[in-house]
Amino acid sequence: MILELQVEIGKDIKRLDIRDGATIQEVMDQLGLYSDAYITIIDSKPVPITLALEGGERLRLIKVASGG
Repeated sequence: MILELQVEIGKDIKRLDIRDGATIQEVMDQLGLYSDAYITIIDSKPVPITLALEGGERLRLIKVASGG
């Protein structure tokens, strides 16, 4: 089954078709993003990249800034 997912990256919102049970890691791979460079949030709560998505969610990706 194919589901729709909204992904918010900064000010951009993308709509993706994903398979039922796809993980956040798979979505990030599809977008060409490195998972260790982002905090992943659903419903205002941080979630692990191994979380299986059910569709209809809005995934928010916040870029992590680091350095010295």
